[in-house]
Amino acid sequence: MAHIVEFLPKFQQTRRLLDGGQSVLLYAPKYHGKRRFLDAVRESCQGSGTAGLLVSSLTRLASGRLDYQRLWDETTLQLSGETGVRIAGIEDYKQAFREALSETSSRVVVLLAGARRGNEENHAELLDAFHYLLRNDSGRFVVLATDDYSSYAYRETRPIKSPWVYFEEVHCLSLDKEEIRESLLEYARHLGQTLTPIAANRLALQILKATGGHAGLVLTVVADLASRSWRPPARYWGEYRPEVLRGSHVLLALSEALKEDRWGLCQTALEYREPKVPEKSVRIEILQQLGILQRWRPSVWKLWLCSGAITRMVEEIDEQAKATRPRIGTVLSMEMPRMFLEGDLEFDEQTFVTVHLSDLHVSDKHGFRLPSVRSIQNQNARSVADLLFEDLKALELIGKLDVLIVSGDFVWDGKKNEDFHRAREVIEAILEKTGLGRDRLVMVPGNHDIEWGAGELARATHEHVSRENYDAFSELLRQRRPDQKADLVVIPSRSGSRKLRILELNSTTVEGKAAPGIGYVSSAALDRAGELLQGDDRLNRTEQIKQVITWIVVHHHVFPATSAMQEDAGRKNISVMANADELLYFASRWNVDLILHGHEHQPSVTVACRWPVNRPDELVSPVTVIGVGSIGVHSNYLSPFRRNHYYILYRRPDDIVVRSRCLGDKGVMFGSHGDLFLSR
Repeated sequence: MAHIVEFLPKFQQTRRLLDGGQSVLLYAPKYHGKRRFLDAVRESCQGSGTAGLLVSSLTRLASGRLDYQRLWDETTLQLSGETGVRIAGIEDYKQAFREALSETSSRVVVLLAGARRGNEENHAELLDAFHYLLRNDSGRFVVLATDDYSSYAYRETRPIKSPWVYFEEVHCLSLDKEEIRESLLEYARHLGQTLTPIAANRLALQILKATGGHAGLVLTVVADLASRSWRPPARYWGEYRPEVLRGSHVLLALSEALKEDRWGLCQTALEYREPKVPEKSVRIEILQQLGILQRWRPSVWKLWLCSGAITRMVEEIDEQAKATRPRIGTVLSMEMPRMFLEGDLEFDEQTFVTVHLSDLHVSDKHGFRLPSVRSIQNQNARSVADLLFEDLKALELIGKLDVLIVSGDFVWDGKKNEDFHRAREVIEAILEKTGLGRDRLVMVPGNHDIEWGAGELARATHEHVSRENYDAFSELLRQRRPDQKADLVVIPSRSGSRKLRILELNSTTVEGKAAPGIGYVSSAALDRAGELLQGDDRLNRTEQIKQVITWIVVHHHVFPATSAMQEDAGRKNISVMANADELLYFASRWNVDLILHGHEHQPSVTVACRWPVNRPDELVSPVTVIGVGSIGVHSNYLSPFRRNHYYILYRRPDDIVVRSRCLGDKGVMFGSHGDLFLSR
C-alpha cells in the first residue's frame, strides 16, 4: 500500500519527472517525508525491471570526507557490478559507475540521500559527480537527489559555482489549502474510502490551521484522520488533535533541534510572526532547514513563522529558555561564598568590552572554513569570523567592542609562511566584522608560532629557534614591528576618564626541541615591561586619568591546566610556566588586574596571591588568571574540554564580568557556557 507522502503534490510531480527520464533535485526542509518518499520510489523499482540504488553522502571516513571505497562496495552490491575494484577517489568511483552502467540492461534510478548540516561539502561533491555522469551518460539512468536546503545554502559559498543544470529542481515547501485538499481526496481514493469534496475542503481548512502547512505535521494529522475513516469525533479539533500533534515524532524532533540554542533560535523565529525579508544569518538557515521559518514559493523572498502547532511549540520553548537563562555568578572575594545576581548585563561608556580568543591553529588542524577564496578547506563549516560575528551580534556588541586579544598559536607549524598568510586573513576578517581597527589588536606568539630547527641564515633566538615568520606576520597585521620582549597597548575608555593598558609578554623564550611546552618570561622582558609601565604612569599624571587598569597577556598557562597521559608525565613531557612565581610577583607589584593566556585549550579562572619574599607586611594584591580555550583547532585536538571556546570580558569601574562562550554540539554557533562576576 502506498504511503501518504506519495500523494503530496510536489512528490507526485517528482514521480512524473522521474518516469519521464528527468533527474530531480528535491528540496524540502527536514521532517517533510523525503526519506519515506525515497523508500517508496525504491520499493516501486522492485519487480519492475528497474534498479533502485540508494547512495548516501554520509558514507564517510573517520576524517569526515567521503569513503569512496565503501561507497562503491555498497553501490555494486545493489547494482550487481564487479566486486573487488579498488576505488581511491571520486574519479575512480565515476569510472567504475560508468563501466557498471554499461553492463546492465536495467533502467537505473539513483536515490541520493544524506544532506544535512555539517555534511554539505560531501553531499555537494556527490551531486557534482552524478551531474557529470548525467552530462556524459544522458538517458541511461536518472537521479533523485534530496536536500534539506543545507547544500542549497552551501552552494552560494563555494569558490567555484557550477549550476546543476541536468537536475530539475522541485521545492516542497509549505502546503496550502488546495494542495492539502487534493492530497486528501487522492489518498482516500487509494484507500477505497469515501470522502466528498466538501468534507475534504472542510478538513483541509482545519489541517492548515492546525499545522501551518508544515508537510511533516500534515502527514501526521492525515494518517490519524485516515485511521478514523475521515470522521473525527466532535471534540477532535479542540482536544484530540493537539494530543496527536504533541506526540508526533516531527514536533519532538523539532523541539530537540531547537535545544542547540533555545534562546537564540526561538527569539529569531518569533521575530517572523509577521512576514519579512530575512537577513543572512546561520540561525535563519537553521530555522529554514527545519521548516520552522517558511516561504510559500522559492521566488518569495519573505519568510514567516509556521503557524499553528509550531508557533505554540516555539513560544513554549522560549518561555522555558527565559526561565532557565544562565545567571551571572558573583565572587565577592576569595573568602566569601559565591552568590548570584539576576537580570541582564548592563554597561556604559566607562566599560572596556574585550574579546579574548586563542589557538586558531590555522593549518590542516584548523576546524573551520578559511576566508580566502583560494582555500577550499572545511567549506562545509562556517568561518571563525562568521561564528564570532553571529554571536556578538546576538549579544548586541557589534560597534561596542574596545579590543581583540589573541593569546598565541595562530598557526600549527611556525615554519609554514602560507599558514601565517591564511591566519592573517582570518584575523583581518574578524577585525572587519567586529568593527575594530588594527590598533585595537593585542597579540603574543605561541609555542606553535615559532620555528624549531631554523636554517643558518635565520635570526635564531636560541638553539636554532626562530620567530622571524611570526614577527613578519605580526608586522604585516599591525603595521608596526613587534618588540621581542614586551609591548604595551593602551586603550582609552569611551568616556575618556579610564585607561586599560595591556602588556604583551613573550612566554616562548625557551621553547624548542630541548624544552617543548615550557613557558618562560625572561627577566629582560619583565624589566622592559616595567619601563613601559613607568613611562605610561608619567603620562597619566599629566592626563588626569581617574582609573588605570593593567592586564598582562602571555601564551603559556600560569597555573597547571595540562591533560598529559601518564606515560608523558613519567617522561616529564608536560607543559608548565617555568617562572610563574616571578611573573606573579611582577603582577602583584604592579597591581595587575588580570593575566590572560591560552595554550592548553582548557578554559580556567584562578585567583591567586604571590606571598612577598622580603617584606611580610607588604600589601598583597590578588591576581586573577584567565585561560581561554581554543577558538579554531579541530575537535580532535581539544583535549578534555571538547568545544571551541572564547571569552567576552567586561571591565566595569568596580568589577569584571567574564562571559564564557562555547560552540554548540552541532558546531554552527556559539552559546553561553557560563558567566562569572568578579568584584574589584
